[in-house]
Amino acid sequence: MRRRLIVVSLLALAGCEDEADLPDDPPLAVPGQTVPEAPPGMPAGMQPGMLPPGAAQTDFAPALAVPGYATLPDPPPPPMPPGMQPGMQPGMPGQAGAPIALTPGFMPDPRVARGMAGGPVPAQSLDPSCLGHLAQQPNHVLQLGGAFPRLRVVVSSPQDTTLVIRAPDGSFRCVDDANGELNPIVDGPFAPGVYSVWVGHYQANAVAPYVIGFTELPQVTPAQLAQQ
Repeated sequence: MRRRLIVVSLLALAGCEDEADLPDDPPLAVPGQTVPEAPPGMPAGMQPGMLPPGAAQTDFAPALAVPGYATLPDPPPPPMPPGMQPGMQPGMPGQAGAPIALTPGFMPDPRVARGMAGGPVPAQSLDPSCLGHLAQQPNHVLQLGGAFPRLRVVVSSPQDTTLVIRAPDGSFRCVDDANGELNPIVDGPFAPGVYSVWVGHYQANAVAPYVIGFTELPQVTPAQLAQQ
C-alpha cells in the first residue's frame, strides 16, 4: 500500500511543470474572422497597431474641459485686406441688395445704396474703354420704368474707384474720374430698361467701400453722398 502511494505521488509531481515552459494557448477561433499574423520583423508577442518597446504615442485627443481651468484660446484669424469688413470674404465684394427701381420724378432723390467695389474680373474684358477690376456679378441692378432726359449716377469712396454701366442694348458707359476728383460720375439720358452697374477697383481682388447715388438733381456731389 505504501509503495502504491509513492508511485502516485511521483506521477503527480511529474505533471506539475513550470507554467513558463508551457506553450501559449492558441487564439480563439471566431467564425468568420481570422487572427492577423505579425508582419516580418515584428518582435514576438507584438500585434499590428501596437507601439514597439520604448516608443511613445504622439497623437493626442483634444484636451478635456476641466471645471475651474481655462482652455487654450483659438488662434487669431488672419488679417483682413484693406477695405474688408467683418463677415466678408477676401476677393468677394459685397453685393448691394435688391434691384433699384426708378421712374422719372422719383422720391426721395437721391436714391442711395452702399457696397464694396472691386473683384477679380478685368473691366476691359467687358469693353475696351472700361478700367479697373469688377465683381463677377453686378453690384447693382437698376430698373428704369421710363425715359430719363437726365440721370446722374454718382459714386463716393475713400479710394480710387471706377464705374461701369451696361445698358439694355448691351452698350457700356465707363467712367474713371470726374470733375477733377477720383470719384466717377455718369451723367446723361437713360432709356427705359434694366441696367447692370459695377463699381470697380484698380487693383485685382482689392476692395473698397463706397456709396452710390442715383439722382435727377445736378447739385448732388460725391461729398454729399459720403454724409448719407
